[in-house]
Amino acid sequence: MEQKYRIVYHEKGPKKGKIDKIFHNDYSDFYFWNYEEQTKVKHKVLSEYLKVWFIKLGVGNSRINYYDGFSGCGAYYDYIRDKIGWGSPVIARKVAVENNRSTNCNFYFNEAEQNNLNNLKAVLEYNKVTSPNIVFTNEVFNDNINTFLDKLEKNPVPTFFMIDPY
Repeated sequence: MEQKYRIVYHEKGPKKGKIDKIFHNDYSDFYFWNYEEQTKVKHKVLSEYLKVWFIKLGVGNSRINYYDGFSGCGAYYDYIRDKIGWGSPVIARKVAVENNRSTNCNFYFNEAEQNNLNNLKAVLEYNKVTSPNIVFTNEVFNDNINTFLDKLEKNPVPTFFMIDPY
């Protein structure tokens, strides 16, 4: 069976001409971003670090938070190797589940672009990592982080902050 792709390129700005989104027919419910090497490395480091972080700070029934200020679309595609990679929200949720910390961790996923947020929700559903303790927000990061920090100040718990605009 032949795979078909539709590639969309950035039209303006510093990323002009670079791949923005890759649509793959087998996964028509959501789209992928190009999986660049630095993103792969970031995801590997995040995964390894969170394994330890969830274990050390999620002891017993203590509450912890994972906050992602630029959650993105949730899915990446390496078209050279023909492999799919998942974004930081999927990685964080999966690592929490693997380390039995999913019930005592609140996940906060913020994404300013509504299309990306909708895509992320579809990706999480596809990966079966949905949960009642996931909060989605669709706000500009500066506004969202200030609101989040105000709430956290009133009820402080250990919180991992993923702040990576690109």
